[in-house]
Amino acid sequence: MALNPLRWLQLVVTVGVSYLLLWFAVMAVTAAPSLLQTQSDLQVLVFLGTAFSAYTTIVASAMMGAMLNEKARELGLAEDEPRGRSLAADDFDVAEALGSAHIYAQEGRFDDALGVVNRGLNAAPMHQELNWRRLRLLRLLEKDKPWQAHLARFLRQQLANGNEGSAVQIWLEAQQQQPGFRFEEEGSLSLSLAQALYERGRLKEAQHLLVNLHQRTPGFPLLGTAYVLLARLYMEQHGDLLRAGKLLAFVEKHFPDQFQSQESCEAMQVFQRLKAAG
Repeated sequence: MALNPLRWLQLVVTVGVSYLLLWFAVMAVTAAPSLLQTQSDLQVLVFLGTAFSAYTTIVASAMMGAMLNEKARELGLAEDEPRGRSLAADDFDVAEALGSAHIYAQEGRFDDALGVVNRGLNAAPMHQELNWRRLRLLRLLEKDKPWQAHLARFLRQQLANGNEGSAVQIWLEAQQQQPGFRFEEEGSLSLSLAQALYERGRLKEAQHLLVNLHQRTPGFPLLGTAYVLLARLYMEQHGDLLRAGKLLAFVEKHFPDQFQSQESCEAMQVFQRLKAAG
C-alpha cells in the first residue's frame, strides 16, 4: 500500500496543503548538508548542518506520523474498533440515570442522585431498578411521605404485572428500612401483598399486614377475604383457634358471600380439624 503511487496521490489530496509544506521542508533539510559542503569546506559547518538535518528529519517524520494518524480513517488506514450495541433514546436515559445516580450516591450527594433517578423515571416510569433506586434514596433522605407513596405505587406496579416475588422482596426491604410500617387506607394492596407473602411462607409478615385492617381501612369491601386469610395465619402460625374462630364467625356474619368462597371453606376445614384434634 505504501509503494502504490495512487496511495501517495490520495495522501496528498486528503492531507492537503500541509502535506506539500511538509514535503518542501523535508527536501530542504535533506539537501542542507550537500549545499553547505559545496559552499564551504569548514568541517564545523558541515557537522552542524548534518546534525540539524538529522534533527529536523526526525521532527518531520513525527509530523508525518501525526498527520497520518489524524487522517487514518479517511485514508482507509484505520481499523474500526468493535463498538457496543446502539441504545434507544429511552434506554440510554435509563443507563445514564443509573450510572450517574450510583456515582452521586457514592459521593454522598443523595439529592443529586434522586434528581437524576427522577429524570430517568420520566423516560421509563415502569423501570424496576430505577424505581427501586428511588425508594432507597427517599429512605436515605428521610422523606417519609414520598417514600410511603412511592412504596405503595411500586408494589401495585409489581403486583399488577404478576411480579409477586419482586413485590415481596420490595416489602421485606421496606420493613428493614422502617420496622413495623403498615399501610393506611390501602386495603387492596395490603391483602394482595399478604397473599403473596403467605404463598411464600412469610406468615409473620403476612399477618402483620392484616391485623386490625378494619380500623385502618374502614369500608374495605374485601375485608371478609382478608380476615379469612388472617384466621388461617393464626391457625397455621400459632395454633390460635380462639382468635381464628372469632374471625371466621365475624366473616360469616358480616360477609356471608365471601364466607362461601373456596378459601373460606378450606379455612373452616382446617379450623374444625384442629378443634377436633384438641
